Amino acid sequence: MAGSRDIADFGSLDLLENASAAFLEGVKRRMGHLRRAVTNGDIDSDALSAAEKLQWTGWQRRDEINGMVRNLHGLGHSIKGIVRTTQGDCISAGCDEA
Repeated sequence: MAGSRDIADFGSLDLLENASAAFLEGVKRRMGHLRRAVTNGDIDSDALSAAEKLQWTGWQRRDEINGMVRNLHGLGHSIKGIVRTTQGDCISAGCDEA
């Protein structure tokens, strides 16, 4: 019976979609923990591909600039002042690309 097999396939597909959605939801909830775990370890740049090295260095620059923005905000700087202070750093780090 071809019809019963098709129904079983749709059931399997629904099961797979539910499992995938649950996995993604779990990853989203734990993303902060995952980022901290990754950034606490030393990254061996020799083990990275060229594309991964570009991504890693770009992430480091953006993270440094984000830290600067948080510090300036904590010191009471206005948004306009923060933009003026970090604008050159953002341009060189490619903040508008990410």
